[in-house]
Amino acid sequence: MESDKNSVKRAGQAADSDVNPCCGDPYAALPPDLRPAQAQKNTGLRKVTCPECGQEYWTNRNVDLCIHCSSGQA
Repeated sequence: MESDKNSVKRAGQAADSDVNPCCGDPYAALPPDLRPAQAQKNTGLRKVTCPECGQEYWTNRNVDLCIHCSSGQA
């Protein structure tokens, strides 16, 4: 019975031989500069540049003005 307990693997503790090659990184053999860029997850954010001060930032608001320019603190 004790050998059964030892044979059970905990989540996240897979050996290299247990990793399915179909699910691994297909670009692992390539140097970093030749690997394709990872797609960003859709977080609802967009990158904008404030038309008043030129600051680049990520926002989910409909207004492109940064928080400082929209509040008049610029």
